[in-house]
Amino acid sequence: MKLSLLREAITMYRLYCGVLMLAVCAAPASGATLFEQIGGEAKLKATVDEFTNIVLADERINFTFADADLDKFKRLLYEQICELSQGPCK
Repeated sequence: MKLSLLREAITMYRLYCGVLMLAVCAAPASGATLFEQIGGEAKLKATVDEFTNIVLADERINFTFADADLDKFKRLLYEQICELSQGPCK
């Protein structure tokens, strides 16, 4: 049972990353990066915080984060999305 929920969480994460990649590829030619279009560092950090809160509130998958270092998880997720959206973090 827990393995199927973990697979579902991984699938959701992959879908999220795929949508983000499509958004990067479809960015308008206005010169603004996706990172800038979504509001920069403050907005992205708030989004990562909200995403983490949603995951932790979901009893179907929150057990996978029971022993996780949530500060590290948030930092790494922020850095990954920041880089994918052509932000300043490399």
